[in-house]
Amino acid sequence: MVEDTKLSVILTQKKLIGARLVMVSREIAADGTKLIEELERSRATVMQATPATWQMLLAAGWQGNKQLKVLCGGEALTQKLAAELLDKVGSLWNMYGPTETTIWSTVYQVKSANEKISIGQPIANTQIYILAANLRSQEDAYIPVPLGEVGELHIGGDGVAGATKCSLVGVGFFGFKK
Repeated sequence: MVEDTKLSVILTQKKLIGARLVMVSREIAADGTKLIEELERSRATVMQATPATWQMLLAAGWQGNKQLKVLCGGEALTQKLAAELLDKVGSLWNMYGPTETTIWSTVYQVKSANEKISIGQPIANTQIYILAANLRSQEDAYIPVPLGEVGELHIGGDGVAGATKCSLVGVGFFGFKK
């Protein structure tokens, strides 16, 4: 796995369950040509990166790898970028998770560039709710909206660090006790 990271780490390797984690330095992460070289050298089978990083790789001439599982998150995944990646990789996954949760909260496998790209379904031990927005009373604060209606996204589960209401408009968090 190659991780798109902002850490200034010289290439390190760790043993995982039958896998190897490869973290790259800022210098490599910011240079499309160097990142392509690292992808090829490491023979990565999974790579997590932002859409901006995938765009950088494509602009640097990356030809893709049909064995590669792409995890894309941190910014909105456009249909244009999805179309370019789908032609070059084994599978493409859109990942969503605000800063207040542990990396990702939802996942969605993008199978066609013609489909609307969703944030997907909650990952394990995560709950997602779309609740009524702009309510006037506390009693109404947790009313689910009907399917297809606009509301606020609320996230609960193990990935949330305690009960939080963030400054982002329209996103709330629940800290559930076990």
